[in-house]
Amino acid sequence: MIEFIKRFLMSPSLLKEREEFIEIQNKAIENFSKRNQEQVDEIQALLVKIGKLDTKIVELQPSELEIELNSKYPQKNVTYRRKEHDAWYEIDVRNYFQEFDSTIPTVKGTNCDNIALKALIWVHDNIKYVKDNEEYGFSEFWAIPYQTLKHKRGDCEDGAILLANILLRSGVPYYRIRLNVGKVSGGRHCYVTYCREFDNQFVVLDWCYFYKKDAVRLRPLHSEERAYYEVEFSWNQRYSFVNQELKGFEVNG
Repeated sequence: MIEFIKRFLMSPSLLKEREEFIEIQNKAIENFSKRNQEQVDEIQALLVKIGKLDTKIVELQPSELEIELNSKYPQKNVTYRRKEHDAWYEIDVRNYFQEFDSTIPTVKGTNCDNIALKALIWVHDNIKYVKDNEEYGFSEFWAIPYQTLKHKRGDCEDGAILLANILLRSGVPYYRIRLNVGKVSGGRHCYVTYCREFDNQFVVLDWCYFYKKDAVRLRPLHSEERAYYEVEFSWNQRYSFVNQELKGFEVNG
């Protein structure tokens, strides 16, 4: 009986059928492993994407310095009344930051403090100071950066706005750049203050009033500048800050 079973099991047809079954089984195992590997690859790809998103989320989180600088003064919306060819418009002052305007020049430096000085020198050397009524026919006219670049002339706020945009376009973090309107020893003035990396303190970058080429780290603090008095309001790319009641500007929020 045993010999019969052996002969039966070793018959060519059964052996062939057995081999076919083993082949089917092996292919099934291979396909299963392949599907598993594809799933593993998909999971790994998703984990990589999640990691990149986590990094971006961390980068987007405000730093302690950013939070401190943006919360020191009351935040309120400020609009400037600007004459266009067809009508008068109330423009939020933050619109004067033109981050994506590729016509705005950029400067390079070893750090933000170095960039700040180079940007200041560039504006002083390339923009001529003239009063608004001489250039635009209005007693007060705030030019958009591309206008100042085309005219190559402008009032204090025109050069200051251009300088702030050059800093932003050159990679200086927005919260280190601030445009200010207030009183100075010569009257009302608009100028840039910059929070330097050296000690995270604001210093004045003035292209036309008390212009100086001193290194940023050697400049006195804004609060110690004797020729610069009260700041009525100031703003960066994202927030505007109001210190007192304003004349000629709308404040809300």
